[in-house]
Amino acid sequence: MEKDLADLISATISIIPSILWIILIIVILILWRRKLSSLVDIFSKRVKEGDSVKIGGIIELEKKVTEVHERQNDQDIVLNAIRISLEAITTKYEVMHLKKLWTESNDIEKYGPHFSNEIYRLDAIGFLRPTKIEGLRAMEKYNIGEELHLREYAEITEKGKSFLINLEKLGIIKNYN
Repeated sequence: MEKDLADLISATISIIPSILWIILIIVILILWRRKLSSLVDIFSKRVKEGDSVKIGGIIELEKKVTEVHERQNDQDIVLNAIRISLEAITTKYEVMHLKKLWTESNDIEKYGPHFSNEIYRLDAIGFLRPTKIEGLRAMEKYNIGEELHLREYAEITEKGKSFLINLEKLGIIKNYN
């Protein structure tokens, strides 16, 4: 019987801390009920008004992700406008002339009015420059349809190289092959 009484007392003593914690929590809730109620009211009002509420940063993070997506959409529009502008600056034939001057070993071109206009235009833009003292007029000795080596009369400038690099980066130059 003494053993049963000792077991009962031991079991009761081990439950007492848990009961005390529960009582403490209930007392705190009763005493702070008004404060908690007003805190919940303030929190609810802010959420309804659309204010930023940081619950583990999730809502704030969602807003930032939305802002980033909006900026990316704006940048896509600007990038598309730049692509269109770059494509409009030169014709595919002018780009091919620049590529020949910079990369290809075969620089043979057929002289003609269109070719001449394209070369003069690339010079005016600053994408190429004449290599002869007479300038690009030195090409005018050829008859229409005669072949000439473009590098004898012009070379690509750094600006022209940069233009080709940008066309390549934006995926435009592949359309000119």
